[in-house]
Amino acid sequence: ATSVVVKALRANGKPKMIHSDMGSQYTSSLFEGTLQNAGIDHFYSRKGHPYDNARIESFHSLIKRELIYHEEYRTIDDVRASVE
Repeated sequence: ATSVVVKALRANGKPKMIHSDMGSQYTSSLFEGTLQNAGIDHFYSRKGHPYDNARIESFHSLIKRELIYHEEYRTIDDVRASVE
């Protein structure tokens, strides 16, 4: 998960914060340290409360079901253009 964050930071710039569940890959000291060194705040869904992130999860489900799965994309830029 840490290498994904580093790649994302290089490609897309630095967000002010990220949100994740409390999976071990997101609570590891390496992952947390990477975010802290980049100055990114990290927020979690509360343990036992998976619906903390329900709105964005619902949005992701909807956009995949109504848009993404109906197209064939050649590049990530094609995906971005379609979503925008």
